[in-house]
Amino acid sequence: MTVGDILAYIDSFAPFCSQSSWDNSGLILGCTQNEVKKALICLDVTRASVENAVKNGCDLIISHHPVIFKAIKSISSSSVYWTLIKNGINVISAHTNLDKAINGVNDTLCDVLEMDYSKLPEEYGEGYMNAGVIKNISSAHQLAQYTAKKLNAAVRFIDAGEPIEKIAVCSGSGGHFYADAKAAGCTALITGDADHHDFLDAASAGVSLIAAGHFETEVPVTDTLFNLLTEKFLNAEFILQPKFNSILTVI
Repeated sequence: MTVGDILAYIDSFAPFCSQSSWDNSGLILGCTQNEVKKALICLDVTRASVENAVKNGCDLIISHHPVIFKAIKSISSSSVYWTLIKNGINVISAHTNLDKAINGVNDTLCDVLEMDYSKLPEEYGEGYMNAGVIKNISSAHQLAQYTAKKLNAAVRFIDAGEPIEKIAVCSGSGGHFYADAKAAGCTALITGDADHHDFLDAASAGVSLIAAGHFETEVPVTDTLFNLLTEKFLNAEFILQPKFNSILTVI
């Protein structure tokens, strides 16, 4: 099995051509012809995940967030890039293409929330949003508590005062899509990140906004990737990076 085999398989259900113009998904480090016997699956290519890959003798890291996103002008020997190259570890990143994909990041989030949902057309939230219902939820406070429990997350929310029926969902940074949620007939939006004015503007528009954390709304997709890749490639070993946020600490 090669890096190219895994790249092609991911492309079959999360086409890299569907990524946003500003994104950097695909094969970021390595060569499609390189052999893969063991691969690590993670949300972010952090020092911890790279060290885990090295310790376990991985040939490949498959991440959601691109290991290289903005231009890099130099690589120091203390950087994760140096460690990856030194150890011959290839990196495939599936970012916005996986966000939108069937059984991708947003679909997985809705499954975790046990939502009866469907994908919204491209005109709503640039194709990143789903919408649906969650049984026995009728208020913003109930929805916030429910989301916090399901995702094991610290949730921020604002109550627009409208009954909660149809709910929009956008994993990651989707707080600015409150107007799209409203246009799609939703009175609530669950996302990862939202800034102060997103909360105020959403409430003014009649949309209760729940922000449950970028990491918390996206990390469930690593389980989905693990299951898909394990079933597809029987001759390789896949390892899941432990699910704790190694980037941010809340005190």
